[in-house]
Amino acid sequence: MKKIISLLFSSIILILLSSCSREDEIKNEKNALQASASILKNAGNFIEDRSSSFLELKDYPVNIISKENVNGNFYLTTQGTNRNATFEKQNNSDNQKFYLEFPSESNGGISIYTFINGQKYVLTTGINPATSSLIPKIRDNSFRGTFWQFLGGGTVHPDAYILQNTGIRYRDNGITTYGVIGNSDASKIFVDKYLSQGKQEFEIRPIDDFEIISLEYDNPDTGTIIKQPDFITTWFYSNNTSVQQSMTTGFSKRASFSSNWSKTTGGSLSVNTTLKVGIPIIAEGKITTTVNTNYSSTYGKSETMEDTQTYNFPIVIAPRTSVTATATVGRYLINLNYTAKLRGKNTGKLITLKGTWNGVSCTDIKVTLEQRNLDTNSVIATKVLSEVPKTLYKL
Repeated sequence: MKKIISLLFSSIILILLSSCSREDEIKNEKNALQASASILKNAGNFIEDRSSSFLELKDYPVNIISKENVNGNFYLTTQGTNRNATFEKQNNSDNQKFYLEFPSESNGGISIYTFINGQKYVLTTGINPATSSLIPKIRDNSFRGTFWQFLGGGTVHPDAYILQNTGIRYRDNGITTYGVIGNSDASKIFVDKYLSQGKQEFEIRPIDDFEIISLEYDNPDTGTIIKQPDFITTWFYSNNTSVQQSMTTGFSKRASFSSNWSKTTGGSLSVNTTLKVGIPIIAEGKITTTVNTNYSSTYGKSETMEDTQTYNFPIVIAPRTSVTATATVGRYLINLNYTAKLRGKNTGKLITLKGTWNGVSCTDIKVTLEQRNLDTNSVIATKVLSEVPKTLYKL
């Protein structure tokens, strides 16, 4: 009886110790992720944690592609259980198919997993920097080496991501830094501190082609506008007779409209770029997103459109007066966020893509009129118009 009680007591102690050990490890990994974020924040450089931008790709099949390899071996590829992953040429196999998840224990970090013979494995670096390993393993109570941060702002390829693992830690001058994976010229994995090398920078590419279902701009009031004069034109009208006269002066000016798209959602998405969408323009000094077929752009493409405008200014000039008309065409730099709904052509999965549209609109015109007496040269009247009159205008 005493033996049974002793065994039960020992078992309870082991369970409690195991539970405490698991909680401690989770806590340590959370602390490591928080410390990494703090270091990035205080580093004063442009590298930042963009892990949260990949939430839309949770459980979506992706390729992990190195930006540089002299032999053309760019695709991360598993070699089976308990074997180090390598980089190979694209072969469209399941060995090059990975998924992202965001475990609650990771405190905003990412877990990368794959399937081998139907079994789920997570990619882990282990904890020893000298091993330079990246091995698929079945998830257990050991978390160190299984959580990742996808960092943006690479030195060589600014649009790529640095894959940092908090399991590999370096201590230099009292500061802890973390290991990132890289692609050696021999196609092997290496783990080191970020050395500003292109082979330590990666593209995360969903294995699918997407089509846009809808695109909506945010509230125009949330956009930003920077106004700059584009061109100024002056007309001078003089009537030295004793009767009023009608005059018309015309000019043509070519204005440029530009359209550019960027995204904040992570990953390199292959999106159908044949969709024409209306672009924001300036109306009465404010951003408007009313669709106008004269001002549209192909989603995802940087475009510049030229529009030649002809301005005819008909005006009635009183006897013995002159009128000076000055037209200022405003050039607006616009930034406005958008949200697009995309559907994978192969998977049917819906994702939300967020980003920013920016462009230049030259549609705002202000006309200033000044009327003078020809005999005294004194100002008789002034007027400011928001457009060039289309019919005879009289001060």
